[in-house]
Amino acid sequence: MSVAIVGAILDQLYSIARPADTVLELRAKQLEHQLSRWKQTLPMQVQLDASGSVPPACVLELHVRYWWTVILLYRSL
Repeated sequence: MSVAIVGAILDQLYSIARPADTVLELRAKQLEHQLSRWKQTLPMQVQLDASGSVPPACVLELHVRYWWTVILLYRSL
């Protein structure tokens, strides 16, 4: 998971002075776009497929962290 994206989520959505909801929603959409681009550019070896085979633990952990970041992204809204 890109540490820069997680850091941006924490900085832009979880600041002490909470921005207006419309600002939060705009920021969340922009960050969601960055996160989606990151996932789409993953090498094929770490992409999950529908074959039914269980990928290695490190690949599963990567995808768990991705979904944790998605939750973090929208939890503030």
